[in-house]
Amino acid sequence: MPSRSQTGTRPWSAVLVPVAAAVWGLVFAALLDVLTFLLARYGPSGGDAVPWSFRGNGALIVPFGLGPAVLAGGWTALGLHGRARVRWLAWSVAAGLMGVAVVLVSVAATVLDRLDIADRLTYPVLAWAVVAPSLALVLHRRAPRARGIRHLVAGILFALALVGGFLFFEQLLSPGS
Repeated sequence: MPSRSQTGTRPWSAVLVPVAAAVWGLVFAALLDVLTFLLARYGPSGGDAVPWSFRGNGALIVPFGLGPAVLAGGWTALGLHGRARVRWLAWSVAAGLMGVAVVLVSVAATVLDRLDIADRLTYPVLAWAVVAPSLALVLHRRAPRARGIRHLVAGILFALALVGGFLFFEQLLSPGS
């Protein structure tokens, strides 16, 4: 078995990154579920005169709007984590907040009865999950510190934990219950 000096990494770190990604995916899934529940139950509604409400099905803005923002932040973190001298945490938070900002602009457009703008923002919200990590990797073309597939596996586990965790937590705390 090669020693740490030969590989440059700790033996347990190959497992740590994917496990941490899965745990964070579950944490964010639980947060998205609670936010969906709260918005479906107590969220704003435009009343009878306006055609929007964030109650009931309107709360789907959380998993379909904030979900891609969380994926963008998580995948950006995992993509940059293996790079030398890159502030991966700051970049991932920025990527997630940019996704949230686009969702908030879409919400504001909906509330202001500009559904044409809100409809056009649907695709950028969904695409941001792939665009943000890709852009971060292009901007930081440094060679990765660690070779291997652990960050790719971690990215897949993060997405599976986020989606699967959200579906699981929806069974425990459903907006319709």
